[in-house]
Amino acid sequence: MPGQAANSAAMKRILALDGGGLRGVIPASFLAEVERRIGAPAGQYFDLIAGTSTGGLIALGLGLGYSAQEILRLYKQWGPVVFPQRRGPRLLPPGMAAPMYDLDNLARVLREAWGDRRLGESRSRLVITAYDLKAGTTHVWRTAHVPAAEHHAETPVLDVALSTSAAPVYFDPYRTGTGLAMVDGGVWASCPVMVAVAEAIWELGWDANEIFVLSLGCSHAPVAETGGRQLGGGLLQWAPHLVQLFLKAQEDSALAMARRVLGPNRVVRIDPPDPTGNSRVDDPADMDRLSDLGRRTAVATYARVQPLFFAAPAEPFAPVA
Repeated sequence: MPGQAANSAAMKRILALDGGGLRGVIPASFLAEVERRIGAPAGQYFDLIAGTSTGGLIALGLGLGYSAQEILRLYKQWGPVVFPQRRGPRLLPPGMAAPMYDLDNLARVLREAWGDRRLGESRSRLVITAYDLKAGTTHVWRTAHVPAAEHHAETPVLDVALSTSAAPVYFDPYRTGTGLAMVDGGVWASCPVMVAVAEAIWELGWDANEIFVLSLGCSHAPVAETGGRQLGGGLLQWAPHLVQLFLKAQEDSALAMARRVLGPNRVVRIDPPDPTGNSRVDDPADMDRLSDLGRRTAVATYARVQPLFFAAPAEPFAPVA
């Protein structure tokens, strides 16, 4: 039962945060409302936090000790700087011949907020996804909760943040001073719930029967044939739907696998539908509306999530030697 699980000393709680650009204000606002009710930073209540893209930024912020309310305020400050809206006629559609936005703008605001801090300064165990273009393989940034050969405690937080956020077409790849070329972890794990579960069981050795996951989405609209409208055709017909199709398929498969591993009642998914049906991830004008959606969802679901995830803080994180 939820009350019994919350009182178990062996219980392990995971927070998994999806990708979604400026739609990250939804999970940030959700957590901020929870914080208002519990009177403490949300990051203190989880034994492991996983994030992809915008979810990776929230995870890093929580790990560094920021409250979700502070992270939400940063989103509202960053949004118009990172995603400036261009008006008027264009020769080519945005992103056709060059990235839509400048990754240096994101780097600048993150540097102003977090400075030169290292991943090893995180107060929580973190796993943050990216994709390594040099190696041609997936990549997971880890705090020092695994042996030294496997963690990245000395890596600058800025490198991790820009690696997980450099979404193709929206931004150029992030190229580190050590020669890495990284793109957004959303190309393989937009919903990082299974990444977190795998880390917990296979790397940390936690018992699957003691793990509970709170998975927070960014309200991406599903891709489905509705109202008699059929999908199909070539690239021109599919182009408006492909990104959403890939994101939702990843999300559904990751959640299904996590529930098969842990059991259906141990993975709590919070992903409110956007009543507008809008799926844009880069319009600062949407942030207030999406923030309110996250807040209202927290109000509606608090009685469900509080006993499982916010009854008592997690044990302090002690990095491995």
